[in-house]
Amino acid sequence: MSRRRRKTTARSPLPVVPFGRGGTDRFVPWMIAPMVYLATLALITALAVGAMAERWEAGLTGTMTAEIPASQDPADRDRLVEAAIRVLDDWPGGAAAAPRDEGRGVTLLEPRGGPEVPVGERPLPTLIEITLAEDAAVETPALAAALDSAAPGTVLDDHGRWREDLRAMAGTIRLVALVLVFLIGLAAVAAIVSVSRAGFAIHAPVIDLLHVMGATDRYIARQFERHAFRLAARGAAAGL
Repeated sequence: MSRRRRKTTARSPLPVVPFGRGGTDRFVPWMIAPMVYLATLALITALAVGAMAERWEAGLTGTMTAEIPASQDPADRDRLVEAAIRVLDDWPGGAAAAPRDEGRGVTLLEPRGGPEVPVGERPLPTLIEITLAEDAAVETPALAAALDSAAPGTVLDDHGRWREDLRAMAGTIRLVALVLVFLIGLAAVAAIVSVSRAGFAIHAPVIDLLHVMGATDRYIARQFERHAFRLAARGAAAGL
């Protein structure tokens, strides 16, 4: 009979650590939630800016803009525009070239000029939108020289500077977002480690009793791991 009792007692499970009595546990979800919220915002911002930059770059790829200088004489301006378009139509690799609507430029400039600046009454440069053929390799310096020869003062823009600025902006925002996520992750880990240390200190008598009853360090550590995971997951779900 005594052997059966000893055998039953040996097989009985060890008690668990009473985590609900620790006063620091309830603050863990409140610390993790805003961290996850900020990390999610940083990632969403990085993804959104990256997608926006890709759309802008796709809109600029395969296009150029030629700016004809402003002229007081409409006939002279039309002559320059026609000369530039002839050069663009005959240039290899060019698919289409058409002057942009002047009213559109006036509409864009009016809010910046204010009511006291009559933008529509002043001569404005004429912009020619150039669409390149697919996979066309256009020598920008040679085309710019040809345009300047046919229509003096014409400036050719291949949008390369804008694309570089877009890539730099998107890369910087992605880098900042990743750094923020990394720092927030470190802060979350530090918070959980601090709370776990406080839990060890609060439940020190229980841990000593479990050791006396035969519990191993791994058995006790797993309980703290599961408890910390539940608290962190609760806060992460709320923050997400």
